Amino acid sequence: MRNPTQSPHQLRLWHERRVRNEPSPLVALWLFASLLLSGCLVSRPVHEAAVAALNESRAEVVELRAQREQDREVLHAEVKAAGEVEEDTERAHVAKLLREQLTAEIEAKRLQVRTSRGRLIVDLPQDLLFPAQAERLGDIGEETIAAVAKTLASLADWSFRVEVHSDTSESGPAIANADSWSETAARAATLVQALVMGGVSPHRLSATGLGHFRPRADNRSEEGRTLNRRVEIIIDPQP
Repeated sequence: MRNPTQSPHQLRLWHERRVRNEPSPLVALWLFASLLLSGCLVSRPVHEAAVAALNESRAEVVELRAQREQDREVLHAEVKAAGEVEEDTERAHVAKLLREQLTAEIEAKRLQVRTSRGRLIVDLPQDLLFPAQAERLGDIGEETIAAVAKTLASLADWSFRVEVHSDTSESGPAIANADSWSETAARAATLVQALVMGGVSPHRLSATGLGHFRPRADNRSEEGRTLNRRVEIIIDPQP
């Protein structure tokens, strides 16, 4: 029994000892349920009925959890599919806009707008941009990139990855692979700088030189090598 004259510290200690020594209602309830299911407090038929009801409840819980997980997977798939459809629709809209605003360049065969494996790409022949395989843009190249930059700058929430490719004749089999990468990387940097000068935010740009390691055509023919010497501006939604 508590002494009314105890100090606050003594009262706190007394209360803690009491809590430790007295079982909580949850503990008492657990003990009662254990005794009930063990058959100590009820007849055998009642005990068996309680066990059967408990097992049935457990089965229902397992079934509900499985259904919830299945619903979650279905919902995730539906959300993903809806996002992909929306993204494809947005790409189609941007492709239409590019073709409309770059009609003159497309008709002059300075570039083309295409899609490949879900990617939207502005394709430019490298020989047109960099005459004599130089690292500086020629006059036609500057005009073309200025027109592309004006259109890209108007596209909000999109990023632009500039990839420059070469053919095997530029470096040749006797030249180190690093030379092929450095040549295309330098041209990619030149293109990115020109796009920034044309109004495209540098935060939405990246530049990559891929050398001759991703050909689109056979390098054994002049036509194939011309196709492989290309610039691709890949347009993606910003993350």
